[in-house]
Amino acid sequence: MHYKLEIVDTQQMRTLLEMNIQPDVFTQTLQHKQLIFNYELILKTREFVFQNRKITYIYLISFLSKLTKLDLQFNTITDISTISYLKNLKSLNLSRNRIVDISALQSLSFLTKLNVACNLITSYKIELPNLVDLNISFNILKDKSGLLQSPKLRFLNIVGTNTTNLKDIPKELKNLNIISVDFNQIQEISYIINFLDLQLLELRKNDMIKDIEPLKECVKLKVLDLSQTSIVDIQPLQFLKQLCVLRLNKISITNIQPLKFLKQLKSLYLNDTPISDIWPLQFMKNLQRLELQNTNVIDLHPLQYLYQLEHVLITHSFVVDVAPLSSLIQLDTLILNNNKILNFDSLRHHDNYPQPINIQNEEDDLNEPINEDEEQKYFFDNQIIPTTKELKFYNNVLQIHCSHKQIRKIRIANKCQKFRDLQTLNQDFILLMFNNQIIQMNKEINLLLELIRNSYSYFD
Repeated sequence: MHYKLEIVDTQQMRTLLEMNIQPDVFTQTLQHKQLIFNYELILKTREFVFQNRKITYIYLISFLSKLTKLDLQFNTITDISTISYLKNLKSLNLSRNRIVDISALQSLSFLTKLNVACNLITSYKIELPNLVDLNISFNILKDKSGLLQSPKLRFLNIVGTNTTNLKDIPKELKNLNIISVDFNQIQEISYIINFLDLQLLELRKNDMIKDIEPLKECVKLKVLDLSQTSIVDIQPLQFLKQLCVLRLNKISITNIQPLKFLKQLKSLYLNDTPISDIWPLQFMKNLQRLELQNTNVIDLHPLQYLYQLEHVLITHSFVVDVAPLSSLIQLDTLILNNNKILNFDSLRHHDNYPQPINIQNEEDDLNEPINEDEEQKYFFDNQIIPTTKELKFYNNVLQIHCSHKQIRKIRIANKCQKFRDLQTLNQDFILLMFNNQIIQMNKEINLLLELIRNSYSYFD
């Protein structure tokens, strides 16, 4: 039978783990301390999770000899020597502690997944022959020689480990499918050709990388992140025909022509780039998510036939005309904050489109037909709406996000019975009119919602 220990009293559990006693007095100690745990259950436990409890010592963890999964993340553990007795462990999470020495893990020959991220480890020299998934990120590693002793590794995360050369990853690790080396000081990536089975490669925040020519050999890549590097030429990317997710945030590219060959792309991120011409995107018929924050983009016509688009985020740019988006029938989320848009008329009667429609001036009346759309989300964050002081919603609205400083009133029609959430950063008052009742709140919008929920039975 598979047992999972349920922690009822975390203070007593901390007391239990931190007791430094011998096995022959273990049962006696449990009785003396009047602890709540059943000894037989403890011995049969297979999974043990005790996160974020500020525990430092784990002396009695060795009694859980049947454990196959142990999660002690977010504690203050320094000594893990007792874990060496847990010979059956397959999954171990010790991330976010204060561990320096991990040599005790050498004896865990069945271990397949290890997470020791965010500790004080400087040396990784242990031999774990069955390890498949290793996360040793955010440790200042000076020695990574132990990687060679894990020939089955498929997932390797060495983000933020002071890595300067990809040669720290042994080329003998032919099974590697995922390599994450973000936040390092890598300059040259030609060594990557030793891992041609890679499906995911993350090189974000390696700001010395300029040449990505070697990547054209990694034709099996499906996910690639080159954000915050120094590349200016993305020509090699045209050969990566299997790419599904591409992140090119915060790089100095202006020409994205090579991307037109990536017809399998589903998610594309081009935030904080100086691009203005997005015509190559018109060939990405499978694109579902597009982000273009803080760019020079003006013309959205290349997007008008990308019928699979579900999420579009184009903020802090120069978009004027949103009419090309009216054909995107699958669109679920559209955010257009801080553009030059003055007219949303082309989108007002779009049945599937959850963007802020029915925007009217304060003097207009409410005698418009109510649109029985499905649940909708509306975003009005710092958009250029020079005359609007009141927003009126007629759809079956679910959420409203609003931080526009000029908006002073939000009016919701009676049939918006699924309305759940109103978020605002407006430092002045906002009037919410609901079923002809007016409630004025100052900043604390959650209290406003509580008042509404207490007044109307259809709020869950």
